[in-house]
Amino acid sequence: MPEPTPFQFRISTISLLTAVAALTISLFLLTARHNAQLMEMTQRHNAEIASLTRRHNIELLEMTARHTTQLVESARSMIQVQQKANVP
Repeated sequence: MPEPTPFQFRISTISLLTAVAALTISLFLLTARHNAQLMEMTQRHNAEIASLTRRHNIELLEMTARHTTQLVESARSMIQVQQKANVP
């Protein structure tokens, strides 16, 4: 009975496996770099949005304060008019 021969890889098979491994590693590294760039862009964008939100909130507070002042002045004027009308 002849001895079984050990399984042998062809050079083309080894070359193909090496190329697939290199491509996989390259793709992984590209993806990692791209993810880092996306994270940096996201953080920069979030900082811009936070800054815009703070400015907008300040503007809204200033507008609210002006509006409240106008309402108070208007109410005082109305009270004065009513008091003058009620004076005998």
